[in-house]
Amino acid sequence: MKIIKKDNNILVSNNLYDFFDPKEIYIPIFKDGVLNIKSKNVKKGDLLFKNLTNNAFSPISGTLKQIVTLDNQKYLIIENNYKEELNKKKIKYDKEEILNLINRFYPKFKLVKTTDILYFKAISDDIYNANNYFIFQKYQDELLDILDILRESYNYQEVKILLKENDSENINLFSNILGRYPFINILLLPDIYPISNDLVLEKYLKEKINTVTVVELLNLIQAIYYHQPLLECYITISGNILNPVVVKVKKGTRLKEVLNRLDIQKNEAYINNVLGKKQNIDNLILDENISSILFFDDENDDVKPCISCGKCLSVCPMGCEPIFKKKMDQCISCGLCEYICPSNLNLRRKD
Repeated sequence: MKIIKKDNNILVSNNLYDFFDPKEIYIPIFKDGVLNIKSKNVKKGDLLFKNLTNNAFSPISGTLKQIVTLDNQKYLIIENNYKEELNKKKIKYDKEEILNLINRFYPKFKLVKTTDILYFKAISDDIYNANNYFIFQKYQDELLDILDILRESYNYQEVKILLKENDSENINLFSNILGRYPFINILLLPDIYPISNDLVLEKYLKEKINTVTVVELLNLIQAIYYHQPLLECYITISGNILNPVVVKVKKGTRLKEVLNRLDIQKNEAYINNVLGKKQNIDNLILDENISSILFFDDENDDVKPCISCGKCLSVCPMGCEPIFKKKMDQCISCGLCEYICPSNLNLRRKD
C-alpha cells in the first residue's frame, strides 16, 4: 500500500451544485429485462423493467422518447416534463418489512453475515473525491439510523465506521452524534492506497469482514424511508479546470449536458480515479457507479522498455508480480504498479 500525493491547490467548491433538470434521461436496458411499461408517460419512481437481480426505475417524470445505442449499450430515453413530487413514508418497521422494502427497491443489496462486526466504509481511495463531505452533512442522522437498522436486522454486535485518521471534518461530524448510538463506533485507518478495497482491508485488519458503502446506505435510505429506489447520484468534477465542484444529478443524465452547463469543454477524463485510464466521455451516462470525473493534462507517458527496477513488485498490495505476469489472479486493478512504473508500462490485469 502506498500514500498517493494530492495537489492541494485543487479544491472543490463548498457549495453543492444540484443538476436536477436534465432535458433527457438515459436508462440502460439490461440483459433479460422484462418491460413493465404501460404508457408512454411515466412518473418519477415508476418501475420500467426488471430481471432477477435488477430493477430499473424512472428518475424523472416524462415521456418515453426512443431507444438508442451508445458505446454498445442500449438506453431508453425519457424526455423530462419537470414535474415531480416525493412523500416520506413511515420509518418504524419490523425486520420482515425492512427486508421486503430492501428486496423491492434495492434487490442488488446482499448482506451475508459472516462476522459479528459490520464495517461502514465512509472512505474513498480517490484523493480528489469530495462527495462524502456533502453526503454526510445532509444524511448523517439517516446514515446512522440505517446502520443501526442493519445491525439489528442482521444480528451484528456492533458497527464500526471506517474513517481515515487525517479526515478531521468527518471524524468530528460523526463523533458529535455517536452518543445516541451505543453500538456504533469509529475505527481510524491510515491514509494509504488502496485501503478501501475489501481485500486490502482484510489484510490490514487481519480478519474477514462484512462492509457496506456510502452508496449502498443511500439506496437503503430511499428504500426504507421513501419507498423508492435511489434516483440521484453525487459526482465530483475536478482536476485542471477553473471551478472544481460536486454536483448532484439524476441517474441517467448525460455527462455532456452537465459539462455544458458548467462551461467545461473536455472530451476525455479519468473516471473515479487518477490511477485509472483516461477515457472518452462523449457518450458517458452518469449513474451510481461513477463518483468522480477528473481532468488532468497528461505528462510524458511514452512507453519505454522495462528497466527491471522492481518498483511494481514492491508497491503491489496483493503480492502480485506484474512485470513477470505472475499471481495476477489476485490483481485488484488498483493501478499502483502503473503509477510507480518509470517506463509507463501497462501492467495491471486486463479483464
